[in-house]
Amino acid sequence: MLTERDMQELSILASKLFVEGYDVTDIKDILSAERAKINAAAMTDLINYFPITNNTGVKLSKINYGYNKLVLNTEISLERVSGVFDINSKPSMFEDILRNALYNCLKDIKQAYTDEVNELNPVPTPTTIITASTTNPISFTIGSNVLYTEVGTIDTALAWTVVDIKDSSGTSIDGSSTSATASAPLALEVTDGTNTLTFSITSGTYDGTTIIGNNVVLAGGV
Repeated sequence: MLTERDMQELSILASKLFVEGYDVTDIKDILSAERAKINAAAMTDLINYFPITNNTGVKLSKINYGYNKLVLNTEISLERVSGVFDINSKPSMFEDILRNALYNCLKDIKQAYTDEVNELNPVPTPTTIITASTTNPISFTIGSNVLYTEVGTIDTALAWTVVDIKDSSGTSIDGSSTSATASAPLALEVTDGTNTLTFSITSGTYDGTTIIGNNVVLAGGV
């Protein structure tokens, strides 16, 4: 494989011969093949010289304001996986390649800056709390029973179980079938183990099976 010096000398020779009217096609083919070999070897050397980790440090040591261009004096530290960046084994094209790589990264700095600004905008946290209304009642499915309330809120992220079910007079009716109406609502008490909530059940039929301690499946509401 030719060296860079050999390539330069052969290129100069080809140019002189071409000016003198000689056919230099073969020389150009040799130059092209040798250039491919040199580039392949250079690529290997460049990759092997730059095995860096993701630990990249950036420090703005100075920013010059007051001009139409913002001048940044930046210190960038790149950590090698192992070994050191030995200047004596540095590939000849390393600094040019690194400069171009940094330039390509900085071409997207406007978008990166915008993305950083957008991080300041709080993302709404999806709520798991539902609220009942006349148009969007909350349903409590307990076994084969489906009971509805039009008033109250509850967190669907928690596991709820039945404490008791009572009639409009406050008497437990667990084990006694009945239907709920707006004029004669049932009171359904549920707990998540810490909090106990009571809901006025205005529609739905309780079939009389024992439901104390049963799990509750929630739906509806907004």
